[in-house]
Amino acid sequence: MGLSSITHSFGLPDLRANNIPAVCAGLGVIGKNGQVINEKFGSKVRYVAIVTDAELTENAMAEIGDLKCKSCNKCIKACPAQALSEAELIEINIEGKSLKFAALDRLRCDWAMRYGLMKEAGPKCLGSLNDYPVPEIVTRENLIDTIRESDRLQISNFAPIVEKCMIDCPYNK
Repeated sequence: MGLSSITHSFGLPDLRANNIPAVCAGLGVIGKNGQVINEKFGSKVRYVAIVTDAELTENAMAEIGDLKCKSCNKCIKACPAQALSEAELIEINIEGKSLKFAALDRLRCDWAMRYGLMKEAGPKCLGSLNDYPVPEIVTRENLIDTIRESDRLQISNFAPIVEKCMIDCPYNK
C-alpha cells in the first residue's frame, strides 16, 4: 500500500487515500480498516491532499478516547473480497504515536470495488449479473479474463460500489 492518493477509476479518492496525511493533520485517527475515523463523521470522509507553499498552522494529531477498533473486526468480516487482513497489521510510528491498521490486499479490494466483479460490492444495484469469486491469487491475466467475461452493464465510470468496510464500521452508525 502506498501513501499516495489511491483513486477509483472515475476519480473519487479511495477511502484509504491520504489516510496518513489526514491523521497527521489532526483530522481523525486511523481505524483498523485503514480509513480515517473523524469524531463527527466517522470514516465516511474522503481525503484529498493539496500541495502548497502557503504558511499553515500546525495541528496536533487527533485522539478519540478508547478506539473501538481494537476489539472490533466488523470491517474485516464485512468485506466481500476478504481484502483486509485480521492477522497482518501495518504499523507506522509518527510523533511517538503508533498507528496500526489491517493490511489491505489491493488487488482483492479492486476486484470488488474498482472493477465491480462481486454483486455484494454494489453491481447488483444496477441489475448487473457480476458475481465472480476472488481467486486465491489475483493476477493480471485472471483479472483481464474475468473483466472480459463480466456483464459490462457495470460501466467503470458509473460504479455503484458499496464499500462494506465503511458501511459496517460502528463509527458510521
